[in-house]
Amino acid sequence: MYYVDEWIIALVLVIILTIFFELGYFLGFKRFVRKGGKDEDIGAIQGGILGLLGIMFAFTFSMAASRFDSRKIAVLKESNAIGTTYLRVSVLPDSIKPEIYALLEKYVEYRLKYDRTTDRNKMNAIIDSSEIVQLKIWRMASKNAVLNNDWNSSLFLSTLNEMIDLSAERYAVQLNHVPEIILYLMILLATISTFTLGFGCGLEKNRKFIFSYSLVVLMILVLMVIIDLDRPLRGIIRVGDKSLLDLDQSIEKYSPLKAKG
Repeated sequence: MYYVDEWIIALVLVIILTIFFELGYFLGFKRFVRKGGKDEDIGAIQGGILGLLGIMFAFTFSMAASRFDSRKIAVLKESNAIGTTYLRVSVLPDSIKPEIYALLEKYVEYRLKYDRTTDRNKMNAIIDSSEIVQLKIWRMASKNAVLNNDWNSSLFLSTLNEMIDLSAERYAVQLNHVPEIILYLMILLATISTFTLGFGCGLEKNRKFIFSYSLVVLMILVLMVIIDLDRPLRGIIRVGDKSLLDLDQSIEKYSPLKAKG
């Protein structure tokens, strides 16, 4: 479901819930004609199902929102780690500074591209490119640490290690979605809820059109917000890359390479 377009999901939900409401109304109306009067138990059933749906909505929304917050924090932590690593290049020998500065600037570009890409193949290519840059910087810095065996090199390697770890953490939290089985269960509960709602309206021979379809629309909107929150790189609600963008602009403005040039 994660890779299905949100508008397609919304359209399918509209069709399914409308069909089941009308089916419920049709069956409820037939029961009204056959037996006459309203079934007194239907109100309790409707209340129980809607209550269960509300609990599921609250539970799943909380899951999606917490994952969304984790992704925002991961981007901020990674951008801070990259910025610290960039600053600590200054403690390295002059012979390797320019190349590491250039690699880190390229690395920031890859991280920004990753945030703005929704194509899976392009995302994987950007991840591979980012890891190659990480490996190049690590090899240069570790070689320098072995040759010079100084505290400054160890300090830089520590920060670089944190930057690499946080990039892996960021991938992990972005892949940590709400389990699809929960989304399917919510859709099932929403379908049953609209069916019982339609059945109750059929027993009263009154669709209560505005109230009933307003409830259906609200169900769909809540479902879509939950799904959208669970898609950090797609949809309307996005994690954003302001911290990385600010870092890129700061590097662009104060880059030692450009100052030297």
